[in-house]
Amino acid sequence: MAGTHLFECPSCSSPNELSPKQAGQELPCSKCDAIFAAPKLGDLRKLPTKGPVDDGKTKAAYSPLQGWLFAGGLTLAMIAGVGGWQLYSYGDSLKSKIDIETEITQFNDWLDNQPPAQVYAESRISESQMGLEYEEPEYRRHDKQSSIIKNFSYGLFALSAIGLLMLIGSFLIKPKR
Repeated sequence: MAGTHLFECPSCSSPNELSPKQAGQELPCSKCDAIFAAPKLGDLRKLPTKGPVDDGKTKAAYSPLQGWLFAGGLTLAMIAGVGGWQLYSYGDSLKSKIDIETEITQFNDWLDNQPPAQVYAESRISESQMGLEYEEPEYRRHDKQSSIIKNFSYGLFALSAIGLLMLIGSFLIKPKR
């Protein structure tokens, strides 16, 4: 909002309010109706002012919502993003690097080179083993753990995306002036 400047009428010396838009124009005095030439903009700025002057440096009102969205979004995006990346890397390191085709080929080669009696003897389950519960091979346990950990990391990546949306939203809020 532009402030008004006070200019004395050359005829009656009464103060007249002039806005910057009226600079350089011929105007009537508010008291005596005499016509006078208003000072040019450069001279008008040197006159005393009445009311607030907008110099373009006025700060916008602070919006607490904007601050909370920015800070919260940045924090959430950083923590969840880094945590998700770390968790994903850890889960990926647990996953066994087994090529199933190679494993089957190696087993079939071993099976072809064994005498039938040896294969039969190794494939039989002894009576002492019959009471035992099935124990999952370690590589399968690690693959399951890897899958679970990776799923948690995907959740953290989703939280990171929400943080980024909050961060973007903080820039879209316009503070009141």
